[in-house]
Amino acid sequence: MIPLQVDALQKIHDESLAELKLIHAKMKECDTQISGFVTDQEKCLQKLSDMKLERKKLENEVLSVSVLFLFLGFAKLQAMLVSSSLPI
Repeated sequence: MIPLQVDALQKIHDESLAELKLIHAKMKECDTQISGFVTDQEKCLQKLSDMKLERKKLENEVLSVSVLFLFLGFAKLQAMLVSSSLPI
C-alpha cells in the first residue's frame, strides 16, 4: 500500500515540477518583453529630448533672425530719414 502512495506523491511532485518549469519559462519571456519596453521607452525619451533641443535651437535662430531684420529695418528707416533731411 505504501509504494502506491509513494508513486502517487512522486507523480504529483513531477507534475508540479513540470508546471513550475513552465511558469519560470513564462516569467523569462515576460522579463524579456519588459526589458524591450524599457529600451523602447528610453529611446523615445532620448528622441523627445533631442526634439526639444532642436526646437530650442530653431527658436533661438528665429529670434536672432528677427532681431537682425529689426536692426536692418531700423537702419534702413534711419538712412531714409537722414537722406530726406527729416529730424530723427
